[in-house]
Amino acid sequence: MRYGSFHNDIYSRSTLGQPEPEVGMGATILMYSDRHAGTIIKVERRNKKLYIEVQEDHAKRTDGNGMSECQSYSYTPNPKGEKNIFRFNEKNQKWERVYVNPETSRFCKDNSCGLIIGKRMEYYDYSF
Repeated sequence: MRYGSFHNDIYSRSTLGQPEPEVGMGATILMYSDRHAGTIIKVERRNKKLYIEVQEDHAKRTDGNGMSECQSYSYTPNPKGEKNIFRFNEKNQKWERVYVNPETSRFCKDNSCGLIIGKRMEYYDYSF
């Protein structure tokens, strides 16, 4: 398992039937056990590979459950949110985060997180 959370590992593998990414579409960045809501701000193909850029949104907690597994959020765009680039890996059918190597100007995968496109989810794991 690549993630600390069983849910995040399953989500990262759930790309079958996913929508075609579009600018403005919601997305969820899958961390070790947390999830961060974002918005797709760029979609492009390079050398037959699909790349998207996702910018993290503001996520405001809307429930009163405290340090609970039961969490709900409202989302608004964050023009200053962290930007992440993802590439779709045709071989394993997953989105993988990539970065540009400053020495070679080539994309390299960093294996640190996955992605869901088409919906925004925020989740904070209080057990860590």
